[in-house]
Formats: sequence, structure tokens, C-alpha cells
Amino acid sequence: MTPDFTLPKGFLTLADLGEAWIEGHCVQPDRALRGKPLKLTDWQFYVLAHRYQIRPNARFVPPEEVTLENQPVFNQAFVYRSTLIIGPQKLGKGPLTSAFAAFEGSGPSVFAGFAKGHEKYICRDNGCECDFEYSYWPGEPMGMRHPSPLIQLGAFSESQVQNIYRPLKTMTQMGALKFTMTPREGFIRILSTDGSEGLDRIDTVTSSANSRLGNPISDAELDELGLWLRSNKMDRFFDNASRGAAGMGGRIHGWTNCWDITQNSVAQQIYEAKQKDVWVFYLNPDVLRDENGEPLDYSIKAHRRLIHEFVYFGSPWVDLDSIEAEAASLVARGNQAQAERYFGNRLVAGKGTFVPPTLWTDRTVDDEPTNLIALGFDGSANDDWTAIRAEDSSGLRFTPTFTIAGEEYPTIWDPDKHGGEIPRHEVRAAVDQIFKKYHVAAFFCDDREFETQIDQWARQYGEKRVVKFPTYNPTRMHYELERYITDLAQCETEHLYCPITEVHAMNAVTKSTGNDKYILAKPPGQYERKIDAFMADILSHAAAAYAHKNGLFETATKKKYYYLPD
Repeated sequence: MTPDFTLPKGFLTLADLGEAWIEGHCVQPDRALRGKPLKLTDWQFYVLAHRYQIRPNARFVPPEEVTLENQPVFNQAFVYRSTLIIGPQKLGKGPLTSAFAAFEGSGPSVFAGFAKGHEKYICRDNGCECDFEYSYWPGEPMGMRHPSPLIQLGAFSESQVQNIYRPLKTMTQMGALKFTMTPREGFIRILSTDGSEGLDRIDTVTSSANSRLGNPISDAELDELGLWLRSNKMDRFFDNASRGAAGMGGRIHGWTNCWDITQNSVAQQIYEAKQKDVWVFYLNPDVLRDENGEPLDYSIKAHRRLIHEFVYFGSPWVDLDSIEAEAASLVARGNQAQAERYFGNRLVAGKGTFVPPTLWTDRTVDDEPTNLIALGFDGSANDDWTAIRAEDSSGLRFTPTFTIAGEEYPTIWDPDKHGGEIPRHEVRAAVDQIFKKYHVAAFFCDDREFETQIDQWARQYGEKRVVKFPTYNPTRMHYELERYITDLAQCETEHLYCPITEVHAMNAVTKSTGNDKYILAKPPGQYERKIDAFMADILSHAAAAYAHKNGLFETATKKKYYYLPD
């Protein structure tokens, strides 16, 4: 069984024009065909056709007739105000997204009425010096350039948005796009039809570089919506982008791999809403059945091959043997759910996810912690973050704060905000202030990269209170993780809202260490998704349990500490 990409007769779309324009202006950005014209395969044309499907009754206002009372029609000319493209890894979504963004920026992507016969789109009449021409057939929807394109390429992280921006930048330097687009520092300038530089541009926006988010836009290409969650605030990011598009008659287009169905991502919400004006492209492998009429079993190699042949159909650049090798490796390591999502294009639960998002949300409260606490510390020198979390004697977990020059800061440090190195003097100052402000019963510290400082804390505050805890020890860590998730589920511990800790908690997945044990890790291949504040949170809960067991909360108020000079 193979997918059917046939369009019905009389399908009104800008796709024939768009495909010809893309082939004439966009090039293959990499690999052996680098610099050659970018030619769309059947599934890519199918996506293009639906993205630019025109309403039969679409109204066109010629530019010379536009007034305040007679505005041009942009998104309402199309059947769909938004699209969502769901596909497996290696499908080539990045270069395709780049080509579509280019078409939105300087191609004839705006509806310009229906052809009567003999009309042409000529690039030289539209600010491009290439020789591209396209002849319409009678009744075909025509296109024109957007009068003021403002486009955003969005993703959670910089590395993800570069999957779109980098191919697009290459295209502007190697193909006919050089006549209408010019890369600048951090954005691409779109030249006007007279060749001048105006305000038209293509920007990248991410969770951390979002100053332009919410601005009016004509188009947004948003990558990996399956990772856009409430916990990382990307749901708000999506809402802001949508409002920006609505204000300018623009449209939103999402691209993603299959998502973890337990996380309620933006992609999942769009997919499950099934709105009539949102088109979703998804090759569901569950249409394939075995001899008993059941969905194919991804753990069986022969079934995997059939699934891969189906979901990668029409993508000849994909080496299915290579895909099988990667998928088989994940299955063998106990990560079948991930393999099914990334390569099998299946919507399944991520079995490695540690804390369900709904459980974390349900345990978020707005209380006041007591001054009897236990602490957890996870430290790093530069690559990862450093964090201190606390749990009071009632089981309420929170992020303490410390002050510098009268300013209050959370006890979480991102090395990128401190010149690439964790400011150890701030960490020492924070610990000193916490011990002065609270009665600390126990302090569990991951003993990597801060060994000397932890030894000093032990001398200063007592070896029974400051305890080295090797988070890399699978036996000890597995036990504390089991305690943590059980107590969280049984409402034995709750937490105050901390956005950083929440994001880190949602990033954490389980990693098997054998013998039915596991530890926590970052999602495979996603090193930028940190978990350090969550590790400190787990250590604070372990420290609190240790303090209760040994009666340290009762004696903490009597302890005198010795403050050593720096």
C-alpha cells in the first residue's frame, strides 16, 4: 500500500505556479545536488497544493483599486488559514520550509484573481532580474507578490530554527533568490519590486530571542510544534505568533515530527481540534494492517520496513537501510516509543518521560514555605546549569533566592549569562545567605565539579547535614526517583511555581541502566534541553526524607554554623 497524492479535478490552487517558481528560484542547499534546482516530489506538491488552495468565490482587489474602504484580500482568499505538516525525521522538511518561506517572501504567493486566458507572470515585471515566466491556463488562480511581506521562522531553540534559516540563506546566495533577497546580520532583507530596500524581511524567533514576537506578520513557519508545550511557554509563543498573523491577514504554518501524546503539545492541540480551516498532512502508518487486521508491530523488523516505506514514500533521498539501523538501535535500547515517533511517524506516548505534565501542574500550589528546610544542589562548571532547590518540613518544594547589591535572584545559574562559566562566588554567597535565612536540616549535593566547595560546606555546616550524593550512581538514584514520583503522585510533596524548574522537569526522561533500574537524562540528541534544576529538586526531596528519618528537622534550630572567609 502506498499513499495517494492525487488531486481532484478542478482543484483551484496556486501550486502549479508555485512549483514552477520554486524550481526556478530555489536550489538544493546541500549534499550532492547542492546548487541544483529544487524540484518538488509528489508529496511536497500535494502539500503545496493544499496550502495554496483558493476558494472558488475568492475576491480579488487589484492594487490600483485598494482604498481604506476597499482593502486587499490576503488569507481569506485561501481555503485554509493554517497548515500542519507531520512527518518523520530526515524527510526534508527544513529545505521545503525554506522554499515555501522564499515563495511567501518574493514569489507570487498572494491571490490575484482568476485567469481568463493568455495571462503571464513575468519575474522582470516584479523586481526580479531572472528570466522566469509562467503562462496561466484559463480559470487558473493567478498570483502576485505580497506588497509588504514580514515573515518569521520560529522554533524553541536557535539550533532548531537554523534548520530552516540556514538552507534559506544558502538559497539566497546560490540561486535566483539573490535578485530579491539579501542576507543581513541576523535576518534576510526582502527587496521591493523596484529593487530597493524597505522594511520587508524574514526574521528568526526563538524562546529566548523573541523581541519581534507578536509583531504583525504575513507568514510564519514554525518548526517542531510537537515540542511546543505549556511547560516551556511555547504555547504562549504560538498564540502571540497567531495574533501577529491575524492582524496582517497572514497565515501560520507548522512543521513537526510526531509528538509524545502525554504532553499536550501545540501540535497535538491543533491535530485534535480538527478545525475546518486548518489542513493537516499526516501519513498515518496505522492504515497498514497485518494478516489479522491489526496495526503493524514496530518491534518486528519486517513490519518496521513496511511502515518506513509508507511514511517515507516519495522521498528518494532517504536511505531506508540507514533509517532501519537507527530505529533498531533505539528499540534495542528500550526506546521503541521514540523510534516509532521519529521514524515510524506514529503518535504514541513517550515511555521514557519521567513526570507527566498534568501531574506536575496539579502539584503546583501557592503557599508560604516554613523556615525549616532541606536543600538539593546540582552543580556544573560551564556546559550545564547549576541550581539549588529547597523542600520545607511540610513537603513544599521551592527555589530559594539570594541578593546581590539589593537585587534578588533565584538560585539557578545559566553559564551562558555569565560568560560561559558558573559564577562560583555567587553560588557560595547564595548558600551562605540561605543558611543564615533558614534552619537547614540537610543539604544533598551532587559531588561532580564542586567537590572542594562541598567539602568546605561540610566543614562549615556539619558532615551530617552536608551529604555528597552521586546522581550518576544508578542504584541510589533509582531509589530516590521512585520515592520522588510516588510521593508526588500521593500528594506527599508539592511545589511553588518556578518556570525554569518546570521546563527542566518536562525535559527529563528516563534512561535504563539495566537490572530494571534507571536514571534521568536529557532527551537523546537534544543536549540543549537542560534538566539541572530538576535534578536539584529531586535531591532536595531526598534530603528532606533523610532529615525526617534522622530527626534533623528537630535539631536544625539548635545548630550553630561557622561562617568561613571566602
